[in-house]
Formats: sequence, C-alpha cells, structure tokens
Amino acid sequence: MACSKTLGGFTTLDCDPSKGGVKEIWIINYDAIESVDMDSANTGYTVTGFTMNTGSTKPSDAAWHQYMMRRNTASMNSTLNFDETAGVNYVSSDVTLRFNKLDTPQRIEMTALCLAETRVVVRDANDKWWIIGVNEPVVPSSGSAQTGVAKTDGSYYELVLQGSDDTWPLQLSDAAIAQIKGA
Repeated sequence: MACSKTLGGFTTLDCDPSKGGVKEIWIINYDAIESVDMDSANTGYTVTGFTMNTGSTKPSDAAWHQYMMRRNTASMNSTLNFDETAGVNYVSSDVTLRFNKLDTPQRIEMTALCLAETRVVVRDANDKWWIIGVNEPVVPSSGSAQTGVAKTDGSYYELVLQGSDDTWPLQLSDAAIAQIKGA
C-alpha cells in the first residue's frame, strides 16, 4: 500500500504580491518549550501556541529573544531531503542572520547562539510567521566575521542556523504570535 495524503489542488491563482526577506527573528532555547500546540483540527498545519517547560533553571532560558533584521540581511531557505529507497523524508531549513558591526556585544551574542540548541521563529517580509525546530533543535551550521574591503562593504557577523523537521516550516496563528511577544 502506498503512503499518501489527499491532494487538494489550487483552482485559482494567487494575485497578491509576495516579497522576499526577513523582518525579524525570535529565538528560544529548545528545552524551554515542552510541546508545540497545533490547530484544533489536528491537521498539523498551523501552530496555535506553546506549552512551556516550567522546569527551567534560569528565567532567560524560558524567554523568547527578538532579533530585528535590516532589509536584505536575513533569509530562510528550506530544502526537502527525500530518498524513497532509504525511506528518508525530512526538510532542512537554514536561517541566515547578519549582525552589522564587529564589536564585543555582537561577538558575545554570536558565541551564545553558537552554543545553543534552539527553536527559531521567522517573520518574513509578507508578515507571515514560521517556526523551525518543532521536531529537533536548531543548531549553528556555519558562521563568519568580516571587515569587508571597501568602506561600502560594511563589517558584520553572519551566522547560519539549521533545523531538520518532519515538514516544511509551519505557520503560526495570531495566538501563538501573541504568546511569543508576551502580549
């Protein structure tokens, strides 16, 4: 018997504009969340909230941390990894962050991000919110620091965080977004 889901199709064209880029990123320690809550229909398509782990030893471990991104400096890229003969099917997602200026506060934050296992929420340029790290922690995969050559090159840290999930990044409901923002 074949494994399948019911296809729905797209019977109309979406004429709304779609912009690239990332406005902001929110990051929390992976173990701070006990479970990711899904929509009531249990379709697994929308995250409605988070059940927090109350056993955290440090208050900062259970907090979402916001990273505002300058235009054209951050991205999210997801890739399906599929091998039918090996039975492999997962999505790897890379979130690339750039922090302008090489300085001590930036270096300290970069070091902390490099040592952490996290869950990452991305707010894209279309004001859609996506989560990576539902099934497994998001971890750093590469990073760099550079001064540039010309004055217009700028100096910055760049970090790539990578997650592997059972599906493409999931969209967040308004209630889940409010929970992240502490509203």
